[in-house]
Order: sequence, then structure tokens, then C-alpha cells
Amino acid sequence: AYTPLSQPLPPPRPRARASLARASPTAAGACARAARRPAARAQSPAQEIFDALKPTYSMSHDEQISARKALMGEGGAIARVWGHIEKRLERNAKEHKYVVTHMVTAADVCVFCMAAMLSSGWLNGIDKDFLKNYPHVRAHKAMVAQMPRVREFYGHLPQQTKAAWQQAGIDIKAYQQ
Repeated sequence: AYTPLSQPLPPPRPRARASLARASPTAAGACARAARRPAARAQSPAQEIFDALKPTYSMSHDEQISARKALMGEGGAIARVWGHIEKRLERNAKEHKYVVTHMVTAADVCVFCMAAMLSSGWLNGIDKDFLKNYPHVRAHKAMVAQMPRVREFYGHLPQQTKAAWQQAGIDIKAYQQ
């Protein structure tokens, strides 16, 4: 079974634990202790943003707008995440144009998707132009949007999706910019 790297490995099965105990009692004890201990994991920026937004989905319209403006405002949880991403992109700009390394990674796509989602206008209380305060993130989003595979994806969206977006007043071209 596949276990993502961000999740702790499951504890060994009882039979495996017994054979491990015979082979190395110290290692077996360490495995048992590790299985009982909660895993310490750093959250990804995307997870931090989604965790911050999660309570706002059950709020009334006015509360939702107020809470999301606070999250996006100076000192807000989401603004802090974008501040960290902006600083990383600014620091990396001297060597390369990507979030993590000298080539595109999942982190670049993740930043693009988060920026596109939050600037799409779908979420009440989050201004479409919130990226104006983050020039490096804005440039990064534009760069990723111009990648052939990304352009191909948005070009092949089903007509129903395009129609729903248009009905909601969302322009796909603006989504990529």
C-alpha cells in the first residue's frame, strides 16, 4: 500500500513485530514506541491556508466576509503564508525562478493553484486582486500559467465547466493571469 511521505508509516503488523523482536529486541521496542507517538509534521502552505479557511465555510455570509478579510489582512494567517512564499520567491529570484529548486516541482504547481483559487473571486471576502501585494507570487503565477501543460489543461476544460465559470462571472483567461 502506498503511504505518502507526509504521513507517518503505519506500525508493523503483529507478525512482523514478533519476528523483529526475535531479531533485534531494541529495534522492536523503538518501532513500538514510534507507533504510539504522534507524528510531528510540518504543514504545507496549502494545508495552512485550507485549515484557516475551513471554519469560514459554516459562517453566515456577513461573518464569512469579515473573517476572510481578517485572514487576508495584515497579520492574518493567510497573509502570513503568502508573505513567506513571497520572501522565498524573492530570495530564489537571484538563482532561479521556482519555489524550491532550479526546475519546476509540485510546489510551483501548488503555489499556482492556491494563488489562482484565491484570486478567482469564488470565495466571499477575498479580493480578486489580493496578489497586488505579492509581486513575486504574481510573476510566478503568470510564469506557471504560460507553461504548455498548464495552458493545455485550461484549454481542454469541459464546456460545462467553462459555462459554469462564465455564469459565475469568472473569466478563465483572468484565472491564468
